Order: sequence, then structure tokens, then C-alpha cells
Amino acid sequence: MLSLWLALVPLADAKKKAPPPPPPVGWHSEVGWKAACWHPPSFAGMPAGPLKEARQQTLEAVVSQWRGDKEDGISFPVVVYENLETVVLADMTRLERVAKENLEQCKVAMAAGGDASKWLSWMEALPGTLTVGECNWPPLDYTMYDYLNVNQDWQITGHVCKGDRIRIKAAAMDYFRLEAKGEFFNLSGDPARPTHGDYPCNIEGCLAGMLILRFTSETGTQTVVPIGLEGEFLVPEHGKIQVMANDTDLTDNAYKVENRLVHHASIEYSAAKK
Repeated sequence: MLSLWLALVPLADAKKKAPPPPPPVGWHSEVGWKAACWHPPSFAGMPAGPLKEARQQTLEAVVSQWRGDKEDGISFPVVVYENLETVVLADMTRLERVAKENLEQCKVAMAAGGDASKWLSWMEALPGTLTVGECNWPPLDYTMYDYLNVNQDWQITGHVCKGDRIRIKAAAMDYFRLEAKGEFFNLSGDPARPTHGDYPCNIEGCLAGMLILRFTSETGTQTVVPIGLEGEFLVPEHGKIQVMANDTDLTDNAYKVENRLVHHASIEYSAAKK
């Protein structure tokens, strides 16, 4: 009986399935494919140095195929792959998702004889998908300077992100008037003329000639608030801010001239202290 049991041991071992081979990494093709696809490595758990190198190698590989360098029949419009590459370069953590989905798109195309129409549609839509809900502008962590044109409406555009607290400041020493022979005042506005009706800023606290701010969200919602010489604005959504002097007729506005020097009010945008 012992000899019979010993004879069965090799047979039982032979019936055990061999472990599956590790997934391919790099350029790899299957039977029936028109050409090879780039198989990215598993990025999970990689140390920082090798991770950076692997991401860069993968990006270079997939972009080379997108632009036609592989000469395998795949070549996408420059604007399409450059848009996607730009979004990935802005945040290389996105590459892991892109590389994985790109492999699946490539497999389908190569198994279909090189038909890359679905692959192209995926590439065109992906940049918007990757950045949905994100702010496309760098933080306003510096001071932005410009001069206000009192004969122009909304101006000095600053791009802002949800949650930013922006400090807006106007020079107090520069004076202008709203009509010929009118009184001069600075961008704090005329305290004797609260505004309503057709004025751009017509809520409580708005004065004629005051510096006012308009916020326009990415969805098109607009909000106008009084600023004066200095104020803060908490950004409710991604969008942009602009300023102007609160007036209905900008054509007759004029800066004060002293000793042949024309006043010009400077405007500052900066991050407010929290």
C-alpha cells in the first residue's frame, strides 16, 4: 500500500495547474492582432524613483503610437493627442488610468484589423473626463497688478478657483470724475450717490464711481458686489473676476490731471490672508 501511495504522489502533483504567467509589460501582440499594444507595468507600490521613470516611459510609448511613430497604421490628429498629453503632464497620476484604458482601446482596434475609430472617440472625450470638477487655473498665490481704465466696463480679468479668497485693492491717491465739471473722488465712490436701477452694481452698499467686482462662474452665473478701495471675495465656483468703476455712462469719465501728470488708479488682486 505504501508503494502505491508513493506512486500516486507524482500523479497528483502533475494534475496541479501551473501558475499563470505574469502579465506582459511593454510592447506585446497577440495572435490575430494587426500590431502590438503597450502594456503598462503595475504602478502600485513602486518607490518614487522607479515610479517616475515608469510613468515617463509609458507616456513616451503611448504618445509615440498616437502620433504614428510605430508605423503600425495608427496615427491620430495632433490636436487630439496633444490635448490629452497636456492634461496628463499636468498631473502624472492620471497616466495610470490613461495607460490602462488606452491598452483596452488598443486591443479592440488591433483585433479589428486596425480600426481605431472607437479609440479616437475615447481620446477626444478623455481630457474633459479627467479634469471634470477640477480648476484649470493655477492658484492666485501672487499679487496681480494693473491699471483701471475708467472709460471701460469689465476689465482686468483674473481666473480663480472655488474656495479662493481674493483680496482686491485700489489705489487711494488717484482721483477721477464721472462727468465734465463734476467732483473728483477716488474708487471709494461718491458717498452722496448710492446707486440703483441701471447701474452695474445696484444693491445696498453700491455707490457711483466705486470700484465694483463681477464674478462669472464657468457655468455662466454672474454676481456683482461692491469693493471700494479694498475688499475680499470668497470664490463660490471656478470662474473669473473682473472690475470696473460703477457708472452707467463711461464715455465722459476722466482722471484728474495735476502738474501735467494724469492720475491712474492701480488695482491689485492677491490671496487674502486666512
